[in-house]
Amino acid sequence: MNQMSNIFLKPLLFAAVVLMHVCVHAQPIADTNRVKQLQTNSRYYLMKEGELKRDLDSALLLNEEALRISAALQYREGTAKGLLLETQIYREQGEWKKAADQLKEALALYTTYDLKHLLAEGYIESAQYHHNEGSDLDQRIFYYKKALPLFKETGDLKQVAITLQVLGDFYHIKGDLGTSLNYLGEALVYSKAAGYKDVQGIYDLMGNGYQVKGDFNQALKYGLLAVKTGETLKDSSIQMGTIYNHMGLIYYNLREYQSARDYWSKALAVSIAHKDTASYQIITGNIASGLFRIKKYKEALSLLDNMVKTYPPTSLEIRITVPYIYFNIYMDMKNYNKANIYYKEIVKFHNELDANSIAQHQLCQSIIRYLIETKQYKETYKYLEELDNTCKALGDNLARSRNQLDWFRVDSALGNYISAIQHQQLYKSLSDSIFNIEKSKQFSSLQLQFETEKKDKDIQLLTQQSKLQHNSLQKERTIRNVIIAGVILLSLFSGLIYMSYRSKKRSNMKLELQQKEINHQNELLKKLLGEKEWLLKEIHHRVKNNLQIVISLLNTQSAYLDNEDALTAIRNSQYRMHAMSLIHQKLYQSDNLACIEMSWYIRELVSYMQECFHTLSRIVFTLQIEPVEMDVARAVPLGLILNEAISNAIKYAFPGNSTGEVIISLKKLHGTTYQLNISDNGVGLPADFQLENTHSLGMSLMRGLSEQLDGTFNIKNDNGLKIEIVFNNHQLVYERKNTDRRR
Repeated sequence: MNQMSNIFLKPLLFAAVVLMHVCVHAQPIADTNRVKQLQTNSRYYLMKEGELKRDLDSALLLNEEALRISAALQYREGTAKGLLLETQIYREQGEWKKAADQLKEALALYTTYDLKHLLAEGYIESAQYHHNEGSDLDQRIFYYKKALPLFKETGDLKQVAITLQVLGDFYHIKGDLGTSLNYLGEALVYSKAAGYKDVQGIYDLMGNGYQVKGDFNQALKYGLLAVKTGETLKDSSIQMGTIYNHMGLIYYNLREYQSARDYWSKALAVSIAHKDTASYQIITGNIASGLFRIKKYKEALSLLDNMVKTYPPTSLEIRITVPYIYFNIYMDMKNYNKANIYYKEIVKFHNELDANSIAQHQLCQSIIRYLIETKQYKETYKYLEELDNTCKALGDNLARSRNQLDWFRVDSALGNYISAIQHQQLYKSLSDSIFNIEKSKQFSSLQLQFETEKKDKDIQLLTQQSKLQHNSLQKERTIRNVIIAGVILLSLFSGLIYMSYRSKKRSNMKLELQQKEINHQNELLKKLLGEKEWLLKEIHHRVKNNLQIVISLLNTQSAYLDNEDALTAIRNSQYRMHAMSLIHQKLYQSDNLACIEMSWYIRELVSYMQECFHTLSRIVFTLQIEPVEMDVARAVPLGLILNEAISNAIKYAFPGNSTGEVIISLKKLHGTTYQLNISDNGVGLPADFQLENTHSLGMSLMRGLSEQLDGTFNIKNDNGLKIEIVFNNHQLVYERKNTDRRR
């Protein structure tokens, strides 16, 4: 009986011992998993949107429980991660000293046990205790640079990409755009290597960097990539608001104000959804800037007033932006008393901020504008030099070209004509380097479309290649069977096939020689054509430069003349030469060397005349143009007619600084017949005016140029003066319907 009991007891005792051993060893595993789960839940409450006190309290309680269990188990990884998590919670609660003490303890632990990844995260956390200004920004860069090699060493490519992106952002804030773009380019490479698709932020920063540099081609390219990537990934974070805002700024600088307004509206919706006051203030300021650019001053002021009243500015950026926009609105409105209030604030910021601050750029522009418009020319020079140096350092050719134009105006006003000519030439050079923005936009759009289509075609090509390979294998098997079956027949005809082969080979050799000769001739023709096109462009460029030199020489000569009639004659000659210069400038910048787009040309000519006569706020120009391309033989006389008509309207139609409107229309009547109308609602012609008896040079020019166009010239009073020219455009190449209104 005892023997039977032992037989059953021994297996039972063995099973009990094994079960106890499993339970003892399974307990630590279960507890470490509990630590990880507690820390995951704590991190969820920490990162939860809104930063509510109850969420942060929950995060702290969960982490404290995880730390307690980790200490009991001597679980080093749990303790290490918990210390960093506790630091972040204290920081979010606003307990900065407690957070800093905890962080110091965590960094010491990570260094002692060589926990490289956590040490890198600790350095990133250290950077959060500094701001994005002055020496604080340098400290942030220092900590991120210390974290970068540690992330690389641990092989965390995603964190490497994120760190590089943040460094790119910091250098953008510092104004070092070259370094910024280098870091961002490297961030894209690591993101691709890590399979990290959320790169819309990198594209956005790159687009913003190129925008500051004045390279709107690249700015538009990367901005659109940021939008496309974010919308494809369904990104609904506040980051999309920043992306839309930057796209609005790009279109704003391209003077596409409606597109800018559309993107800012999207950005505003994102900031409202996230209840982000800072973003709301920035975007509202941008919308106000867009409104005053299209002369909707009351709407812009109302928008700003409501924003300042509802969300008083707190951050440095908004405290600078708000007076900057108010200042420019009141300057446009010629309300210098109110503008002076905000001018003083701008000067104060300029004096207080660090010289390398990116805000100094717009502050200098505002100070220069005020000093020029209030005729304090001598005080302008130090700000002109400061802004020029800043623009050169940033590579911002657009802002620098505008600054050179202001410099030209100051020198001209003070009689420094040689210096004025130099700055005017530099302005033209910089303007030419920025060149055709609309063409750049189209190129970027086509480039994006091309890349997308190329990827789709690559996929289709791979699919087709796969099918072809499959068919090829099937075909090879069939051919192999046929060859084996027909080997005897093939041997009988081998001689005939060989002879045929030799004949074909001789024919192919002759064809190859002929093809080589044809290719050689084609290459020679292409080379000759390329040289011809280059020479034509060079001729147009030289003609344009020579006209500009003549204009500058006439401007210099006018400084030595006291006779008002002579001065008037020189100015009129300058306007006429500029009208011709614009045509040659467009031709050498364009791929089409034969014709010029008249809608562009007329807009540019009107803009130039408005600037020369300072009529932006007094006389409204309405353009109703059907874009049509004309050769030089027709564009030059048409441009000179427009120059004379516009000059006369500005000088004589609205006496005594009265306001009015000038309407310019170019439309197709039928076939190749076009009608050019220039009309105003001014005082019109005297009642006794007879066209045949007038000895005016301007009228004689317009009549003679109309005859050169094989056209008819009519002039009459119709609620003002109306000039009508009907002519044939035999060189018509391209046309489309369009209406443009310009102020």
